[in-house]
Amino acid sequence: SFDYFISSIGLNDLIYEREIKKLMLPSPFFLEEQLSFYSFKSELNINSDEYIDKISEQIFEISSYYNKRMLVLCTSYKQASQIKNRLRSRFSKINKRLLVHEKGRSKSSLIRAYKGSKNSVLIGTMAFWEGIDLPGSELSILMMLRIPFSNPNDPYMRYMNEKLSSKGENGFNELQVPDACLKMKQGFGRLIRTELDSGIFIITDPRIFSSSYGRTIINSFPLESTLYTDISKILTDNKIL
Repeated sequence: SFDYFISSIGLNDLIYEREIKKLMLPSPFFLEEQLSFYSFKSELNINSDEYIDKISEQIFEISSYYNKRMLVLCTSYKQASQIKNRLRSRFSKINKRLLVHEKGRSKSSLIRAYKGSKNSVLIGTMAFWEGIDLPGSELSILMMLRIPFSNPNDPYMRYMNEKLSSKGENGFNELQVPDACLKMKQGFGRLIRTELDSGIFIITDPRIFSSSYGRTIINSFPLESTLYTDISKILTDNKIL
């Protein structure tokens, strides 16, 4: 639907004699053949230490099994640091490069270091969800740790929420969920950059299955996901890499 885009640039407030023309073009990629898409079903609380423990273990198992470059997209420096603290010593023992975007670290220098190793793992924050190009073997596995909801206290988001509420509409469903979908598709776009690329895409946020909005978010992607509850599903079931 173009509803969110039209609303976000104000076209819905204008009156036209004719309906706005819209055009949706197909992707040049054959994603069903190029990509394996997994979503994690769990009872874990996304804000708990147990969740970070579980996902850190998954990152270690996946990166060790495939031995390919992997990008993990976080929504905060805190998450990135929590994962680093759990994996740093384990990665050093197996001589694998773990790169983490922390405050003061240059995005460009991290990407250079990441490209310099054939099996490195980069833990990125919101700066890595768009604007980076990692074609071919530069990125084989992409993991999203959390749905990237905007801060409701952001002045723009607060203004838009109030505007929608004055019309009797639900600001969360009409604004924040579509905004998160758009950001996730931007992040998803880091993985398949050419017709020759292939890879594994993983969403680990348990709210995909436990929330009322989870189905809307998962359906915004151009192919269906495979549910997993145990990491062995990804390690033994995959023929893409």
